[in-house]
Amino acid sequence: MSTERRPSRRSRGLTLIELALFIVIVGAGTAGVLSVLNYAVSHSADPFPVKQALSVAEAMLDEILAKSYTPLPGTGSRSAFDDVGDYNGFTMTGVTTIGGSALAGLSNYRVDVAVTPIGALTLNGAQVRLVTVTVTTPPAVGGQAYQLSGYRANY
Repeated sequence: MSTERRPSRRSRGLTLIELALFIVIVGAGTAGVLSVLNYAVSHSADPFPVKQALSVAEAMLDEILAKSYTPLPGTGSRSAFDDVGDYNGFTMTGVTTIGGSALAGLSNYRVDVAVTPIGALTLNGAQVRLVTVTVTTPPAVGGQAYQLSGYRANY
């Protein structure tokens, strides 16, 4: 009798080809997942300039719509604006408070305001003005313009 072991046909384990194929498949899957993750991480801050621009536009629109409709004598600087019409044509590069203090991180944003009387539109007989605030993001992040509009009635 021979003591030599013969390999059985039902060997347990992997062949070199199966192992290489497994490594290729897992590597391709990992590369796909990592590329998606890389894209998601690199673009995660994209909405931030848009949110900042819309927040600035909303704050400016709120500031304007809170003013009187009736023309009052105050003009000149933004801190002296006392009616909606004073803001017509107002422009600033670098967002500031009403007092003129610069807001950090918003030095390259541009704000433009247009106040248009709407002659044909009345609200219960009251005259109406359309206030449009346009905020442009810095060129470094695309230089996109975002607009918000609101109506101010003389009630």
